[in-house]
Amino acid sequence: MAAADSQNLLLKLLVCGIIALAVGAIFGYMLKAPEVKEVPKEVIKEVEKLVEVEKQVEVLVPADKDDLLKKAVDEFVLQLEDNDLLVCDDVEYDEDQVSVVKSYSDFAVEYTKDTEEIFATVKLKYLDKDTEEKCYVTYDFSVLYEEDEDPFVSLVA
Repeated sequence: MAAADSQNLLLKLLVCGIIALAVGAIFGYMLKAPEVKEVPKEVIKEVEKLVEVEKQVEVLVPADKDDLLKKAVDEFVLQLEDNDLLVCDDVEYDEDQVSVVKSYSDFAVEYTKDTEEIFATVKLKYLDKDTEEKCYVTYDFSVLYEEDEDPFVSLVA
């Protein structure tokens, strides 16, 4: 009997071993480690790159310096009456009795995005042809030219 018992015991152990292997294989399959996918690494590298950018800028360049001065003086003379400049030494003159004696060549021009302003000096002669009386006055003035606007003349103090 001892031989039969030992054979039964070995058989039982063999069956238990097979069952343990089967259970281990089933749990091992079910608890299998997830697949690891290799993701490529993203490398950010700063690179200095020179980029050429073209920008168009409108630059107002007068054709001639004298043209600018003449334009400003002509506008000043046109607006003498509007600026109450037809009086000299308390005598009132007509526009045809006033003339430009000298326009000084040292003048300035300021440009902004939409404007052009000319600062100049002019000497006027007031002449009454009937009495031959003369009067001279020098004015510092500016003429402001704005886009789509009439020129604006003002005296500079």
